[in-house]
Amino acid sequence: MADPYSSVVGGKLRLKGPSLAIKKKKKRVKKDTTGGLDLVAPTDMLPPPKKDDSRTEAERKFEELQRKRESERLEKMVELTHKQKIQKLNQHLDSLPTHFDIPKVGPG
Repeated sequence: MADPYSSVVGGKLRLKGPSLAIKKKKKRVKKDTTGGLDLVAPTDMLPPPKKDDSRTEAERKFEELQRKRESERLEKMVELTHKQKIQKLNQHLDSLPTHFDIPKVGPG
């Protein structure tokens, strides 16, 4: 009896058409043209970065309101410590009626 797999071609699947192999790009080595001297401008001398003036008035107001809301939210978070928040939550839960408690089910 002949081997049932004798007609199977081994190796990876080859697709028709152009080769889809990805060629790796060679990295270029940058040569130091300063001769070993690093010229760094002091931050005081640099002009401030220009704002994008292509925004509309509504966009500027929107961003301003978002910054304001964010600062208010942060101030509110800093107001109470974790312990104080837990005490406040426990007081709130104690004030709720027991109507919403989980009833005991089963023997005992």
